[in-house]
Amino acid sequence: MDSNFSDLDADGGIMARPELGLGTGSLPGDNFTGIDSRAEQLAAKRARAEETRQAMLANNPLMRQAMEKAEKAKREKEEQLASRKEKEGKDKEKDLTLNEQTVKLNGIMAQVAKKRHEDGIAVVGDDNSIRGENYRGVPHFSDTVINGDLDFIASHEAMFGDKDLNAGGIMMEKLAAGLFSKFFPKAMCVGTYKFDDYHNGVDNVLLLGGQPLVAFDEVMSTDRLGDNRQKKQNKVDGRNRAGGADVKYCFKVDGNEVLLGSETNLPMFKVDLGSKMMNDAINNFDLGGMQNDWEKCAFYNIALSIYAQIRDLELMLGHYEIKFGSNPENKVIFKNRLEGFKKLLEDNYPEDEIRENLRVMVARLEGRPVNSRKNAKPAVNKKAPKINQGR
Repeated sequence: MDSNFSDLDADGGIMARPELGLGTGSLPGDNFTGIDSRAEQLAAKRARAEETRQAMLANNPLMRQAMEKAEKAKREKEEQLASRKEKEGKDKEKDLTLNEQTVKLNGIMAQVAKKRHEDGIAVVGDDNSIRGENYRGVPHFSDTVINGDLDFIASHEAMFGDKDLNAGGIMMEKLAAGLFSKFFPKAMCVGTYKFDDYHNGVDNVLLLGGQPLVAFDEVMSTDRLGDNRQKKQNKVDGRNRAGGADVKYCFKVDGNEVLLGSETNLPMFKVDLGSKMMNDAINNFDLGGMQNDWEKCAFYNIALSIYAQIRDLELMLGHYEIKFGSNPENKVIFKNRLEGFKKLLEDNYPEDEIRENLRVMVARLEGRPVNSRKNAKPAVNKKAPKINQGR
């Protein structure tokens, strides 16, 4: 039999075979003479390939453009990855504990209340909520009435417990008041007295031009509390169908005078956020700073929900589903307030604009590429049935 080791020399090494490129320092088909190591051979081949690529790009503008586009996309992806890692690091730095969040929110409410006090609105306490004791001596607020309301508050808290300052709903109330105060600097958002919270279901009231405009009921929503979220919406819808929210302990500002009294026929809105978005907004909230992405994401989500609720209320009004009692003025008041709030939103935060901004911000915060929707062709569902356009 022929040996299979005929190419080995006497010492067991490979004999020179120039026709195969063995022992000459080169590979078959290459002229890399003098290069002995495999790594050097590969480096030389890469260099030659790069020279060939550059020559092809120089002679082919379309290929050059495609290559530059690919390299740009690669750089952007690397930058997004670096930005995401940096954001994750910042988020970690601002990952506050529950007690730290509570302390921060109380500080924000104190800042908002300070501004109210500077404007001469003493009825608002240091926690930015209305103080019922200030109404003693006001018409229709006799000691008997106020003491009766205090008894109701005590009875309610004996049955259900006092407000847990660390509860998600309470934190949501304060965050919403902070967001509305920051994003609507010409308006006022104040917390209600406990009686109106417990009895009338109103957490915050928004005033514009010193006049009560709308009422809010806040809730932190989670997947686990999905049913609770719907129950809250049903309660809000029920109050609106009854002519709007009532706030017994309310006020107006007329020039330099603060007028204490009650308000009725306030359009009411449910305000809710998921726990993660709420926590991110609290952790990164800065009342005196520029609006940041976390604040915007939270506020824009709230605003989009309110736009939807406004449309629902407009339909209710059009279908006469809201009962205003025997006084026709009640409907006019409710409708004017609803239109005023809608105008406040549209003038400052148009729906389509914040929807697009929200899409971009969420992608940026999540470190995903942001694709522009300009000049984008609408998706076509080929399986969709044809619409009958009539005869």
